[in-house]
Amino acid sequence: MTRVLVSNDDGVNAPGILELSKSLKDAGHETWVIAPSEERSTTGHSLNLDRPLRIHEIQENIFSCSGFPADCVLMGIGHVLRDRKPDIIISGINRGANLAQDLYYSGTMAAAREGTFHNFPSIAISLVCSFYRKEETKHYETASRAILELLKKNIQSMIPKFSMLNINVPNQPWENIKGFACTRLGFRKYSENIEHRID
Repeated sequence: MTRVLVSNDDGVNAPGILELSKSLKDAGHETWVIAPSEERSTTGHSLNLDRPLRIHEIQENIFSCSGFPADCVLMGIGHVLRDRKPDIIISGINRGANLAQDLYYSGTMAAAREGTFHNFPSIAISLVCSFYRKEETKHYETASRAILELLKKNIQSMIPKFSMLNINVPNQPWENIKGFACTRLGFRKYSENIEHRID
């Protein structure tokens, strides 16, 4: 059994984190969720230094935190799990890919990166789906399955010290996934259009 600390940037009630935590529990892993009480996407590696953090247990082993994703991980390792450290920290499942420069903007990445700063094996996992098309089926269960397969292989023992694993899973049913591949970081060109409004 693996003790897993789960966080994200989409919020404690996001479908991705709910699917991941349920899958981990169902597989017999000791699962602790500490995630933002509200959406914190694209907040980067922000930390809350100017106001108190509020943490509430909303279900057994599931906590909402008023801070940013990195704050949530700090609350996990420094407070909630201070006497029983996690074996691995997993951030996600993010709604949308984390590629190229996304790694600097992403709160999902920040939560996992905060774990590496404290020498915990850490993974960020994202589902490559549209952020805007609400009608699109989101196969979070495929990303959960990917994590479970990696935990079976004891992935936490293979992640180098002060490193993290960033996983992007295609938005497809599991049977369409052909396998895993390691790759290198690319570059994305974002829109530079600014929409001028008066309100």
